[in-house]
Amino acid sequence: MKTLLRVCILVVCILCADWATAQEAGQQPDIAHLIPQRADPFITRGADGTYYFIATVPSYDRIEIRQSKTLDGLKDAEAVVVWRKHREGIMGNHIWAPELHQIDGTWYIYFAAGSAEEKWKIRKYVLSNAMKNPTEGSWKEEGEMESRRNDFSLDATTFMHKGQRYMIWVDRASDSVVNTGLYIAKMISPTKLDDRQVVISQPEYEWEMRGHKVNEGPAVLVRNGKVFLTFSASATDASYCIGLLWADEEADLLNPNSWHKLSEPVFFTNEKLRRFGPGHNSFTTSEDGTKDIMVYHARDYKDIDGEPLYDPNRHTHVRELKWTKEGMPDFGQEYSDKDFSSSPNNFSNYLFAYFSSNSPDGEQVRYAVSKDGVNYRALNNGEPILASDSIALKKGIRDPHILRGEDGETFYMVLTDMRSSEGWQSNDGIVLMKSKDLINWEHSRIDFPSRFPNLKGFDRENLHAVWAPQTIWDAKKKQYMIYYSIGRHDWEYPVGNRSQPYFKIFYSYANKDFTDITEPKLLFDFGSAAIDGDIVYDKKNKQFVLFFKDEGLSTVNNGFKTKNGIMRATSRKLKGPYKTEYKHLQKTDAIVEGSSVFPIIDSDKYMLMYDCYTEGYYQFCISDDLTNFEFVKNTDTKGNFTPRHGSVIQITNGELDRLERLLK
Repeated sequence: MKTLLRVCILVVCILCADWATAQEAGQQPDIAHLIPQRADPFITRGADGTYYFIATVPSYDRIEIRQSKTLDGLKDAEAVVVWRKHREGIMGNHIWAPELHQIDGTWYIYFAAGSAEEKWKIRKYVLSNAMKNPTEGSWKEEGEMESRRNDFSLDATTFMHKGQRYMIWVDRASDSVVNTGLYIAKMISPTKLDDRQVVISQPEYEWEMRGHKVNEGPAVLVRNGKVFLTFSASATDASYCIGLLWADEEADLLNPNSWHKLSEPVFFTNEKLRRFGPGHNSFTTSEDGTKDIMVYHARDYKDIDGEPLYDPNRHTHVRELKWTKEGMPDFGQEYSDKDFSSSPNNFSNYLFAYFSSNSPDGEQVRYAVSKDGVNYRALNNGEPILASDSIALKKGIRDPHILRGEDGETFYMVLTDMRSSEGWQSNDGIVLMKSKDLINWEHSRIDFPSRFPNLKGFDRENLHAVWAPQTIWDAKKKQYMIYYSIGRHDWEYPVGNRSQPYFKIFYSYANKDFTDITEPKLLFDFGSAAIDGDIVYDKKNKQFVLFFKDEGLSTVNNGFKTKNGIMRATSRKLKGPYKTEYKHLQKTDAIVEGSSVFPIIDSDKYMLMYDCYTEGYYQFCISDDLTNFEFVKNTDTKGNFTPRHGSVIQITNGELDRLERLLK
């Protein structure tokens, strides 16, 4: 065997300056696992792209399969038990490291097991299932996957290369001093090996011999003209780590000299990230097939009581596998999983939260989703996703604004607490909500006259309305700022033969639990009624842009006439002062309101949408500078998607999968 220095991987670590910078800045612990207490994880994809997950369970007594359209969806997928250990005899103990492979239309599970009477008599076994979906039907026991040495034989994996199927597995190594090594052979059938079986790796470096002298858990990935083989080494405590071999794709894979081993591990314990003993990995791909994904297990603590093998807390993680310019895998030792799971590049969908009409049924939160940010389809058959009478004092909600929190995992929603059938000045408060999954929401109600009884002008008699709250993260204060439109009777002014409410935009800060707010303070006074504020940070010009509606018909500065349209104002600071630009942005003569701006996925452009509520549709416009907008489309007025004043966030495929499963 040829042994090479780990120069290429070290160069990669030097090149990845962004990862190093993140580490110096103080990375978050790498404990955002996909599935807890599942070791030796293996993920494969069916012909239709469905992900299937299989792994070792802590009790070592059964085999489970989970399925999902997305990687993230595996988190909450049902674990279907497809096989249980025997009460006596073979396959009766230590059910380890199952792998699921579809070969010529039939599913096979390769796994290791001891006998009920001799738990350390570990051998390889095979199950088969001809069903299209491996969680359905029954699994046939095909018996032992015999190998010539067949002494403590486990961790079988299989792969196709150049039209030939191979198996790589673990057996007692030829040297009796060494615990285990990696063997390879061609497969005659899915249940039988060819007689030519050779050792391609045994422990030889110090990092392969900590606690135990072990090479195990092989996983194969063919890329860039090479056959890459990862394996795990040492005891299953914090010493556990991943090594790498590779062979040229044209080489004879049964020739041990074709394989090259790096002299250092490629993935190992990182105490700063609280990633201990990572190993026994597998590979899959991202939903769109453009990225390679490494699946592995690790603990989030170092010290273990007793035998590590019986500590249950090896958790399944996933992370992107990157590649160097030289075509070598880059495992990103200093790179946390969280950077992969929360990367903006993983957002592939848009979620629209809205209400639908001025009726008791319409004044409830609904969801719609989109791939392009313009063409939406309603979830839950257009029905509400939660009941307003359970969260609002007025038994109705309007104007939902949804925000993904700074941690990437928490969602915040603020809403107008109002039932329009009771009149347009029937609301004195807002609703604050928080969720981890977009389905289950904690809520708090803020009734302004009750919450601020000593604040002048906010008493029940003088407060006209509190409308359209929104939330933004104040990076300087490190708090969520909630801003909203306030109308008061002492601000009304005559328009013709009636009085026009005068609205100003105020702000408060939410407490840590997102259950209460600070005393309102003035944010923006347009000189006429300004409602439905929406603040976006303009990165190019380093300024905050406040989009708002000039409510009603009046004349303000320099003879500018308001006309129920969308305008903008700018400021270098979040809390102003804001400078108004006296022009309208909407591309319609219809009366509009409820503007909302959101970034377009994988683009520097933004989408402006607003509610043409008198006409029954939404209008979408696009911009690359947040100043000039071009018309894109009006929503269809037919079907079960009839949005009124709402907002949009980006979501992952996993989040979409969960919503679609739970909102049937």
